[in-house]
Amino acid sequence: MIFDSHAHLNFKDFKADWQQVIMDCQKEDIWLINVGAQLATSIRAIEIADKYSNGVFAAVGLHPLHVADSNFHPEVFVESDYQKI
Repeated sequence: MIFDSHAHLNFKDFKADWQQVIMDCQKEDIWLINVGAQLATSIRAIEIADKYSNGVFAAVGLHPLHVADSNFHPEVFVESDYQKI
């Protein structure tokens, strides 16, 4: 078994094919953790993990780029997001 400890299938880049990626991983006995970087992607990581009985897990968190005022990410961090996570 291989364990991918840091995947981002919960990000918008994988919106169209995250299920296929997970199916391919499961065929090869690859387990993974989807890591959230803000509230929305953390919630999505949990939603995805809940669809599988094994092999797909979630980690929630806030990446520093999403907390600091950043031109790289237009998402606005609000203090209540921290409490929700």
